[in-house]
Amino acid sequence: MALVKDTLKAKLTSIYEKGKAGNPSSSIVGMRTAGAYLQYCSGGQNAAGLPFLAMPGSAKLGQDLANIYLKKSPSGAITAQKMATAFDACLATFMSQFQNTIISSAFKGLLYTYLNIYLNKPANSASEYAKNLSQALHLATTAPAIQVIGVVPGTPPVPFAGPIT
Repeated sequence: MALVKDTLKAKLTSIYEKGKAGNPSSSIVGMRTAGAYLQYCSGGQNAAGLPFLAMPGSAKLGQDLANIYLKKSPSGAITAQKMATAFDACLATFMSQFQNTIISSAFKGLLYTYLNIYLNKPANSASEYAKNLSQALHLATTAPAIQVIGVVPGTPPVPFAGPIT
């Protein structure tokens, strides 16, 4: 498996495009966005090529995004900061097979930068917003600065460290 940006983009597009019925609520949009990010990350592997196991922070991410979407923000930069903080807390819970830790400290700054670029200008459509959000999430999640570290047991044990792929 791998992290596939186009899959994330398609899922987010289906969430943000209102259609005839419109989006039911900010809470549902936040929860579905978190679900799309969880699904995207579930395709990830650590540097040893071992699979994703869980990301328990995705439930809180849904609640955090719902709260962000419920409130009107005076600027795109403030929204970008809040979203980057929420996604960062979620990614910090990423777990893969034989992983000991994840170093995701660079993620928040990277995501904030990408989101700030995209959110400080209005998107022409929900599809464009979904495309921009998926691009920002993909670039930040796959950044080489994000390191998953662990040890594959054996004789001898095999340590690994590297980005999520």
